[in-house]
Amino acid sequence: MAERKSSNKRVPQPEAEINPQPGIGKHRMPINVFDSPEGRRVGQTFDSPTVYLDHWGIRLFSDDRRMQNRFVAALKGKRGTLLLSHISTAELGGASDPQDVVDAERFLERCLPQMFLT
Repeated sequence: MAERKSSNKRVPQPEAEINPQPGIGKHRMPINVFDSPEGRRVGQTFDSPTVYLDHWGIRLFSDDRRMQNRFVAALKGKRGTLLLSHISTAELGGASDPQDVVDAERFLERCLPQMFLT
């Protein structure tokens, strides 16, 4: 885990490999934790292209592994960002079949670290 030095304190920064190709290396998640005079803060950044999927879109990709593979490869290949709304995640939690929630979670985990949370 990389560290970011700020205000004479070291704050752990999450890292994840976004492209498993040799020579590409690791890149930080677009979520940064840092210390400020007001206390610890969290900030986010995102890179274009940015894609927003509502809960229906998330379910669509969760249910179709072939389509999911294409989406994840494109997102990571372009180093884009998936914009994820807290409302969409709440709606996913209301699925009648618990397996739908598990499938959605697995899909979203595959999109990490290219995710911006709203």
